[in-house]
Amino acid sequence: MPNTSRPTPPPLPPALQDLVGSDARWHELQGGRTNTTWRVEGHSSFVVKGFAPSRGNPFFPNDPTAEAAALAALKNSGLAPRLRGQFSAQGQDFIVYDFAPGTPLTSLNGPMFTALEQLHDIAPPDGLRRLDITPENLIKNGETFLSQCAGTLAQDIRHLRPAAIDIPAIPPVFLHGDAIPANAIEQDGHVTFIDWQCPAIGDPTYDLAIACAPSMQHVYGDGPTTWASVREALSAYSRNEIIARFEMLRPFYTYQMAAYCAWKAAQGETVYDEAARLELRELDRLQAPQSRPQPHHQA
Repeated sequence: MPNTSRPTPPPLPPALQDLVGSDARWHELQGGRTNTTWRVEGHSSFVVKGFAPSRGNPFFPNDPTAEAAALAALKNSGLAPRLRGQFSAQGQDFIVYDFAPGTPLTSLNGPMFTALEQLHDIAPPDGLRRLDITPENLIKNGETFLSQCAGTLAQDIRHLRPAAIDIPAIPPVFLHGDAIPANAIEQDGHVTFIDWQCPAIGDPTYDLAIACAPSMQHVYGDGPTTWASVREALSAYSRNEIIARFEMLRPFYTYQMAAYCAWKAAQGETVYDEAARLELRELDRLQAPQSRPQPHHQA
């Protein structure tokens, strides 16, 4: 279930307390389904993020150390807020970073994919999880989630399991890991990403798949849109060879996401029931003969 227990703000370490001042104002931020965040306004404007360790899962980890490493690696890039500190209090882990001004996206747009392309050009920090993205592994991940589900929804997803094809590996890149519209803050046409608790190193199509998933748009945005409008936003990612690769991998990403959402629904998060059905419909569309991608092999 989403986090409904709202802890009180933690005491800041002296160095951070000195930065904001003793009369700083705390405002709990809304919108997150995993962790608790506050905006702290004083001499400076910070976000204090408290991690709920029980909210992570194999698909979307919830790792404060990884988030701090990602923010530190992206210092001065404009793609992430500036990290101010990391500490523990009241038996909980916290990170502190500058407040990112702007408006959270509710649907996909070009600047979001431009920012993802810029991220994929930056060297990742050491120690991040590594994702081995192949059709076989995406299918295996989906089956792992479905093995913990019962009912017709899981059966319908299994029925549309795509047949694995050979897609050669490419060099891995720095991934956000949860590049949904709600984690993209736009100001003056520039996007800054927040919520870096599950960064990774892997295939660049992974971030595109999370961003374009109708389930994620349903849970964290205005709802799913047409593939034509998704493609229009996606066209801002200028590397055509990565877009073509994403098209080939999309049935396998969709199978994995459908299974994940069915598993989340089975855990009691009812919003994911419709999310899984959206992925199921997309999977059915992708299984149509005219939609099936054809692998191409690099010389």
